[in-house]
Amino acid sequence: MDRPWPPNQVRARRFVVYDVFDPPDIPFERHVIRVAGLVERPLEIPLRELADRYGCVDLVAPFHCVTGWSVERVTWRGVQTKALLERLGRTAPTPSRGAPTATTHLCRWRPSWRRRR
Repeated sequence: MDRPWPPNQVRARRFVVYDVFDPPDIPFERHVIRVAGLVERPLEIPLRELADRYGCVDLVAPFHCVTGWSVERVTWRGVQTKALLERLGRTAPTPSRGAPTATTHLCRWRPSWRRRR
């Protein structure tokens, strides 16, 4: 994914953590994803089942933080939002008609910067 970076971004070697504590350790099996709103067939599904049913893909892309730093070549793993919305019957305007877009990564991700206890 070679797209221009947002203006004035600074290259960082790793993610900047703005927290004093570790992220909460919530078991993968307890996560439930709910997709509702502008879809014909709303869905509520445990994350494990979502990953098994729709499959995960890897995407290597930069991460740009709104605070002004970027990390190159981050590997993201998740269910493709586009494929999921196509199966649920998206009723929202499409990006080709000027609608805003968003990418959501829905599979388990263990950040490499996570501190060990």
